[in-house]
Amino acid sequence: MSALFAGTFPAGFERDARAALPALLPGASVERAESGLLFFRAKEEADPARLPIFHSVFHVLRRFPGGATFPKMASQAKACRFSEIGKRTGTFRVRWSRENRFAAVPGNIAQEAERAIARGTGLVPDRSLPNFEFWFVIRREGGGFFGFLLPKEDVRVPEKGELRPELAHLALRFAGMRENAVFCDPFAGHGALPRAALEAFSPKAVFISDKDPALAEWLRAQPVFSPPAFPVPTDARHLSHIPDGAVDFLVTDPPWGLFREEGDLLGLYRDFLSEAARILKPMGVLCVLTAKKEEFAALLSENADFAVEAAADILVNGKKARIFRAVRKDRTHG
Repeated sequence: MSALFAGTFPAGFERDARAALPALLPGASVERAESGLLFFRAKEEADPARLPIFHSVFHVLRRFPGGATFPKMASQAKACRFSEIGKRTGTFRVRWSRENRFAAVPGNIAQEAERAIARGTGLVPDRSLPNFEFWFVIRREGGGFFGFLLPKEDVRVPEKGELRPELAHLALRFAGMRENAVFCDPFAGHGALPRAALEAFSPKAVFISDKDPALAEWLRAQPVFSPPAFPVPTDARHLSHIPDGAVDFLVTDPPWGLFREEGDLLGLYRDFLSEAARILKPMGVLCVLTAKKEEFAALLSENADFAVEAAADILVNGKKARIFRAVRKDRTHG
């Protein structure tokens, strides 16, 4: 039998998440796409929590149309078929979310929901350190759902300032990343983008660098970046270790100008674009994530080496940003 799931991801990547789902989970079908959320059907025994495009995945026990309220949702929880989530033992807590923010509810509403879940599952309420979570979610679009948060196994916690893995994976999807390609990230930081490339797309070669020697050393200590994906400490404006026209996909997250020590950010971007044009193959893809949306768009428009194909506004840890996809113009034709 099929079940209804809801998967969350960074808003702005709706098209990419929707396109990726059937390839990552054969047999899955999207019922509805909302900002940062897909409702989709898959086999009950499927494990969509492992998919790299999602931050959280819920087994949806009930959907609610527009005008949903927490009291109404809690009162209907007792009618849900908790057997859909399989037999579980241990403890649980209830989360309440309105428009992507935690919400508080009156004590009697919370207790009503806890009683319904306890009766339906045999689990014991524990609001501090539970084994499982059930969520009541009201969306900005007006509707909502009640769901069981699918546990994730062996989750790696990102380093401070590192892109979340689902954002990194979707950025590669936005770029059109394919298998057996040559990949480059010259602002690698803690390596979220090259890690996603190596884990999901089996690139033929990977060029990873960061101008911070400590970060490059840290990256070298990570098993996933063993040769040939060996990080080097170098400035993104001077990638002399990469031959001309060697790279198929350059996907990166350069400094955003949030710190004074980053200096002349537009000068950095301009010089980086010049070096990117040198190392990319004709029709190679440049994909850049930045909060300097208008400034970077202007630099791309004045650069004769690139043609912008797409751009999408997204949120990164609550900060507004834009991701650009451009291609290296092929000067051998026309």
